Amino acid sequence: MSRPLTPVEVRFWEKVTIGDIPVQHPDLGPCWVWTGFINPNGYGRFYDGRKVGNAHRIGFVLQGGTVAPKEKVLHRCNNPPCIRRLHLRAGTQFENVQDREARFRPKAPDPVAVERLFALGAGERVLRRL
Repeated sequence: MSRPLTPVEVRFWEKVTIGDIPVQHPDLGPCWVWTGFINPNGYGRFYDGRKVGNAHRIGFVLQGGTVAPKEKVLHRCNNPPCIRRLHLRAGTQFENVQDREARFRPKAPDPVAVERLFALGAGERVLRRL
């Protein structure tokens, strides 16, 4: 018999669409997509009553995953709003960077730097290269 969900868990799962999006990687099955707040880099954010955290990390733990304090939760599916445990794994920041580079995902530009360059009159071509 499973335990009842806490109010925070109920709020969390209300913000997830399970299985009704296109499959990112057939071998993994459908993503479970976070539909709550999404930050500019595409990652979900959730307030658990104490602090705001990454939805995929919180979801990983809620689904029985364990993460050491300095570890990251990495996406196997390459879909930042996905919170499905089967699509996630715990890993180091170094592994996260290696994974990003292996998938040819560029590092997101620093939004503050983009704003400064724009304020200084940088054109669209310059900003696109960031």
